[in-house]
Amino acid sequence: MTSKKKIILIMFLFFCSMIYAQKPVVYYSQYAQKSQKDHAASLTKFLQDVSKKNAVGVIDGYTIGFDKEVSIKNLNNVELSFKNSVLYSNKRFSGFFLNFVNSNNIVIDGINVEMYRTALPVYIEKDYPNIYNSALGFKGCQNIEIKNSKFLNLYNRSVQVTESSGKISVHDNIFSSKKQNQKYLIEHVVIGSSPNGAVSIIKNKFENESYDNPDFGISAISGYGLGKINGKVDIIDNYINNAGRSNAGLHRLFAIDFYDDCDNITVKGNTISNVMWGAVRFNGSSENTVIADNIITIKNPDDSSSITSSTTAGNRNFRNISISNNTITAISGLNSAIMLQNQFENVKTENILIKNNKINNSYNNISLIGYFDDVSISQNIIKGTKAAVGISFMLKNKYGNKQIYINDNIIHTFNTGISLNSMDNKANNNDFTIRNNEVNTTNKSFKGYGIIVNLGMKGKIDIEQNNIFNFATGLYLRENTVNMKLNKFDGNARNLSKD
Repeated sequence: MTSKKKIILIMFLFFCSMIYAQKPVVYYSQYAQKSQKDHAASLTKFLQDVSKKNAVGVIDGYTIGFDKEVSIKNLNNVELSFKNSVLYSNKRFSGFFLNFVNSNNIVIDGINVEMYRTALPVYIEKDYPNIYNSALGFKGCQNIEIKNSKFLNLYNRSVQVTESSGKISVHDNIFSSKKQNQKYLIEHVVIGSSPNGAVSIIKNKFENESYDNPDFGISAISGYGLGKINGKVDIIDNYINNAGRSNAGLHRLFAIDFYDDCDNITVKGNTISNVMWGAVRFNGSSENTVIADNIITIKNPDDSSSITSSTTAGNRNFRNISISNNTITAISGLNSAIMLQNQFENVKTENILIKNNKINNSYNNISLIGYFDDVSISQNIIKGTKAAVGISFMLKNKYGNKQIYINDNIIHTFNTGISLNSMDNKANNNDFTIRNNEVNTTNKSFKGYGIIVNLGMKGKIDIEQNNIFNFATGLYLRENTVNMKLNKFDGNARNLSKD
């Protein structure tokens, strides 16, 4: 066979395989008139046939009003393509517009849901935790993809996935909410109790109407019980504007929030603007968390920190935690930027890295509280007229297994650069190396300390090759465990004080 014939044969086989691979198409127009009022029965039959034929179901040119949930159970291979169509409601109803239960291989492409058009009753405390007028629900499902869709006028939730597995993908969608007047259940995307799911939430836009009271705030993405065995969570390249809810209601949530036992989380490359409470929280998460390359702007600070985690009694480890290359800017006072808490002596900390973050105008910048060792805080830039305390530790009584490193940071604060403290001044035996940091203040009234080692810090502490400028006291040492070498002092009212 000549080479030309071989090429022709290969092309023929390729096109045959393409034709063979194409799914049949089923049109909703075969099931429903555009003028009909109730679509529940016709949608159910349509979805059943799409599944049975392993087809692509196309809904084109429909405006469908909902006053009750359409439940889809025990179906496989449901691929829906929405074109020029809108799903909407003017009435409060229980559940979801479309609720998938025990179904597999679901693709939703181009759906446009207005969760309400006319005002619905205000969701009040006695309604919690019941769900009304939410767009898409999935329970006990496997392999879910939601893409190129719009979810408008949030009432309770836009997308909820629970007890599911396989690939769970939410990408290239638009989510929006008007200003809210309730404070109990307002979240766009919630993924829960799906420990083996490979969750990816990528390149979505969450654009909420501006609000000034975080009591009535909105969470963009939240999850619980995720990232075990084969599971993981990737939150990448999303844009979030106006998000975060305080604890005035029954459940506070950050813009991006994971709680109750989540591992293997990556939050990377997101832009989170006008944060109204906190940006990223991973409470109760214990292993393999990466928070990197995010751009965060804080409008209204929360009561903990912009990026934060607190261990729970159920954690065995708090390890492989990396917070790096984030830019955090506070546009109001009293913000805290990064805070990690471990209040349980049995929880082992290991390989915790806070590196190369740029923090501007946060009052407290990097704080670790509780039981910690094996921590590295390096190459961060901390500055701003509202920056009071740069890097601080408030440690509980512990014999550290590994050192804590504070190296190569640039810290410009008006009060304190680096502060080492033991809870209640009780003996703490962590070892520290503090090396090659630039610690400076432009406060001309000579307040505060460049580096302070407070009572109770009984471990070996090496303070070497730091530049400490313009403080009331450059080094304030209240324990005799400190070794000093080759530090440079300039412009301090007093370079060294011991008591």
